[in-house]
Amino acid sequence: MNKQLYTLPNLVSLSRLLIGLPLCAAILNDAYLTIIYLTIYVVISDYADGFLSRRLGQISEIGKAIDPTVDFALMLMVLGVLLYKSVVPAWYMSIITIRYLLIGLVLYRYHKINHEIPSSLYSGKITICLTFLSILSFYFNYDYPTLHILIVVISLQMMLASLADYYHTYSNV
Repeated sequence: MNKQLYTLPNLVSLSRLLIGLPLCAAILNDAYLTIIYLTIYVVISDYADGFLSRRLGQISEIGKAIDPTVDFALMLMVLGVLLYKSVVPAWYMSIITIRYLLIGLVLYRYHKINHEIPSSLYSGKITICLTFLSILSFYFNYDYPTLHILIVVISLQMMLASLADYYHTYSNV
């Protein structure tokens, strides 16, 4: 188990969780450039962990569990700080949280029936990236209101599409 945990892809996934603390601090201090850089790192590392696990032949059950867990924890941390700062409206945070919980229920059921951890879906990866971009756009919505609305609408549509994708893929066992 230890050997399976300490792989490069898993360490990349876990690094996203560690980035959460400086990202939240940057948000609290309105360090815009740091927020942008750390968000870019989050998005790139979310793709890199899966790419590396496939490329290096290090796909593991623990890795399949770490990736979405880190995504969810990081998202809640960042949204919590932005909600505290009144940057992101509560309705948006609620939609994200409900989506994660519903997907979690579907994946939990799949795991209990099949005794394996389901893989993340590409639609989920796209949704994570768009959600982080939309969260960033809440920060800058006064400077670019049209772009902000467009990003939020697209991210909401992807949240629904990926929820349907997870349900369709993992509920028909």
